[in-house]
Amino acid sequence: MFLLSGAEARRCGRGAHYAIPAEWADADHLDGATADQLRAFIDSLDDRSRELRAGGWALMTDKAWHLIHRCLTDGTLGGGWTAGHLCVLGPTDAYWVEREGGGVDWIVNLLGPDDVREAAAFARGIDGAEFRRRYDAIDPEGCDYEPWPDDFESALGSFLQLQRFFGRAARAGRWVVFVAGGPAEPGPAPDPPAPR
Repeated sequence: MFLLSGAEARRCGRGAHYAIPAEWADADHLDGATADQLRAFIDSLDDRSRELRAGGWALMTDKAWHLIHRCLTDGTLGGGWTAGHLCVLGPTDAYWVEREGGGVDWIVNLLGPDDVREAAAFARGIDGAEFRRRYDAIDPEGCDYEPWPDDFESALGSFLQLQRFFGRAARAGRWVVFVAGGPAEPGPAPDPPAPR
């Protein structure tokens, strides 16, 4: 299991979900992949992102991904084996790429079709009111979360898109990959803007 800090999540920046055909997902190869091989896999998704977006198989969850994960799980950025965990960070950090010297460079969560169906069924059962209830239940101090203005609206809008995305991917029997991170240098996380 893992527990990502709020600062690490902010450094990882924007997230994206990709629904890919089985022939693109070589799970056996990725299970033992080196950091360079994982980066090559991420690059291959990036190279195909125009094709995936054109088909509706890419969804940019931007910076809302970490709040979506919090609302679908226990409020933390930890791993777990529930259907809610599958939707964003997943159960394991096995496919994550670390920076030289430590810290997260890339977060990668790879889900096979069975997990995609489980995540889709779970997400389908959450409406806006339930998402709000889950958001309100987050304990910022206990979960290392600093609320930002308009957090809820942004996260809800992205979640509702993700809900439809998972449903479509499940019906098509596709794999889903969540990716966040990239080349930004580690450093202090930005301070949240002052509340309005």
